[in-house]
Amino acid sequence: YHGTVDETLVTVVDGKMITDPYGGSSYGIGALPDPELRTRVVEFNDLEALEQALSPRDVACVITEPVLAQMSVYPPDPGFHEGLRELTRRFDTLLIIDETHNIVAGAGGFTRLWNLEPDIFVLGKGIASGIPASVMGLSQEVADQALPLFEKNFVQGIGTTLSGNALAVAALRATLEHVMTESAYDRMISGAERIADGMEKVIRAADLPWRVDCLGCRVVLRFSQAVPRNFAEQRAERRGLQGLAETGMYFHTFYANRGILIPPGFFALISPEVTAEDIEFHDKVFGECVSELVG
Repeated sequence: YHGTVDETLVTVVDGKMITDPYGGSSYGIGALPDPELRTRVVEFNDLEALEQALSPRDVACVITEPVLAQMSVYPPDPGFHEGLRELTRRFDTLLIIDETHNIVAGAGGFTRLWNLEPDIFVLGKGIASGIPASVMGLSQEVADQALPLFEKNFVQGIGTTLSGNALAVAALRATLEHVMTESAYDRMISGAERIADGMEKVIRAADLPWRVDCLGCRVVLRFSQAVPRNFAEQRAERRGLQGLAETGMYFHTFYANRGILIPPGFFALISPEVTAEDIEFHDKVFGECVSELVG
């Protein structure tokens, strides 16, 4: 997930690159650039395809999440990030790590947790607690080349009139000082682990072929034991689970009627304000919901 940037609103479906990453009609309309001219799509965890895409030495940058986290959790294969960094360096391509959805792992995201070495680090959404804002970090080597150009020809990625406005900057500072703290992450991540553990106990007791993924302070319920490695495998899994779409809606309705709101796709983001009593209540509601479904 990289937001609504034209060059990143692409995916591969049945071997063809299209400008609609979700396979419907909500994207790919209007004056979008030809993806064949501007972008190459490589499936996550496919180092062989990445090497092929970079070998012409005409790719400016590779952008990826450390863990694919759009609607669910798709972890990297062992050695993937090491191979990714080696290939981008070999072919003189910048590596951009997008932590927008991965910042749930801690204040430094997976970049800090796994000691990743991107040339550019980007982060948006939660960094200002809901106020539109984003930040980027540059390696020293990139900064030494880029900052003189910024100073000479002042350029920002999205306009200039509203960028860096006082409200956004104040929200950024307040979030960093009071929300995205080590103590808050400790509470959120431990809370997520406790919720995931409670859900797994219910699932095992009911002998259901489901799984629970925990990514930092995000908890995701999946109606399958399979772990997709990339978007193509995720699409195939979703097609095979179409019959369970109503089950997901049932969970949302059951939860809402008992005062629990969760985002679409059943991925729960645990707040630092969640208490032990809240977790116990969730365990009770989840257990009751599963009992209703299987009873």
